[in-house]
Amino acid sequence: MDALTRGWVHSHEEDSEAQMVFRPLEYPFPRSRGRSQYTLKKDGTLVAQVPGPTDRRETLMGSWVANQNGELKFSFPGKETRRYVIASLSNDRLVLEKPAWAKSDPQ
Repeated sequence: MDALTRGWVHSHEEDSEAQMVFRPLEYPFPRSRGRSQYTLKKDGTLVAQVPGPTDRRETLMGSWVANQNGELKFSFPGKETRRYVIASLSNDRLVLEKPAWAKSDPQ
């Protein structure tokens, strides 16, 4: 799980119906508005920078944990814990299974 401890940026262009794709901070992304960024530190600290309501980036501090079964949890004070399953992980790509609430309605 050491490969997780770095900064990851949501590469929404690569998402599918069931999965979300993240790339390292240094990845050469095309221009886009509203990319979420998550920095997972070795001590379990999570720093999230997400688009705010006025297009300004908001920084949220929280914690993260991953277990041997591939479950990844993001926790932020006062918010519900987000749970994901790691579908694949390499040095340049993190793929997470979308939780049920994040999948779009097929209708």
